[in-house]
Amino acid sequence: PNIVDGIRYISDSRSVTSVKIPVIKFVRNTDWPKDSNGNYVAFDFSIKATGANKDSAPMPDLNIISVAPADSTKVNDIEASFGEISFSKEYLATNDASNPTGAKTYIYTVKEVAPDADAIDKLRYSKAEYQVAVTVKAVLNDAGKYTGLTTSTTVTQVKDDMGNALGKDGQGVEVQPSAAAPDAIPASTFNN
Repeated sequence: PNIVDGIRYISDSRSVTSVKIPVIKFVRNTDWPKDSNGNYVAFDFSIKATGANKDSAPMPDLNIISVAPADSTKVNDIEASFGEISFSKEYLATNDASNPTGAKTYIYTVKEVAPDADAIDKLRYSKAEYQVAVTVKAVLNDAGKYTGLTTSTTVTQVKDDMGNALGKDGQGVEVQPSAAAPDAIPASTFNN
């Protein structure tokens, strides 16, 4: 650790935390489409920082990812994730008596990107939209000293696959983690 002006800081390796935001693509009522070469067609998904802290929000390396089956062993319910979004101490809010951990929330919008050209004939692209809220905060020991960072993540579906607003007054519906992985970030799920 470094000591500056009597304040003890942890090493940089322990002062960074990260999240990966997953998506799942389901193709319903038909086989996963293939192109003219017989390759599975990829569906694209975007992530964008939104909300009050959008201008200072860290982003993954890629803000658009493509999802397609790797081979014929699993041709539906394909999961992928955006790269790591890393948070360091610089992403905390000012800590004071009302916010001793410096908790700060960053909102990301995740949605499927329908192609402008070369759309698959007779296939409806999902218009679902999810808001992913990542709150980063300092971990303090019993003496109130900084010992690291932690994140908590909430996923809210705000639009269904048809583009209709969900929840009371369009506030969305929180997505619950699966029983098999209760500590994992719930995936944003898109159906055609």
